[in-house]
Amino acid sequence: MENARAWKWIAVAVLAAAGAANAGHLDQHQLLGDIEIFYGMTSAADVRALPAAERAMHGGVPRGTGQHHLMVTLFDRKSKQRIADAEVWASVGEIGLAPQRERLEPMASGPMSYGNYFRMDAPGRHRVQLEIKRPDMASPVRADFDYVHPRR
Repeated sequence: MENARAWKWIAVAVLAAAGAANAGHLDQHQLLGDIEIFYGMTSAADVRALPAAERAMHGGVPRGTGQHHLMVTLFDRKSKQRIADAEVWASVGEIGLAPQRERLEPMASGPMSYGNYFRMDAPGRHRVQLEIKRPDMASPVRADFDYVHPRR
């Protein structure tokens, strides 16, 4: 129980840091039908500073520069409960260039979210495209976000 409580605060801190880094730039929330979508992006360097369990997610933190962790949290609009049964894919890339497409893996060591790593070397505007499908859906819903990767 204490581990779950610690994870909750780590997740809140990561999303808050990601939000603060992008404050005033772009919206990190969308409502698509009955799914509320929130996303956060943080550098792999920031993830390396977290406890070992979080660093081990998705096969471990990638080495090198330009790696970023995308975290997506989904809520059912009506019940306000986290969605834990979705299949989530993301494409992330500079606008106008071919994106990197990855399955977002469930992050169930705490409050349910989905995430994976993406390479973003160049600062500037990137497109985050999400594809979300729940078992009871005939087809996935798609959400597009623009993310401004800051200079470091």
